[in-house]
Amino acid sequence: MATQNVEGSSKFGPRRTNVG
Repeated sequence: MATQNVEGSSKFGPRRTNVG
């Protein structure tokens, strides 16, 4: 998954980048 700021991602919180 690419790092993208999306409000309400899959399992990530709102406005959170994919760090992992």
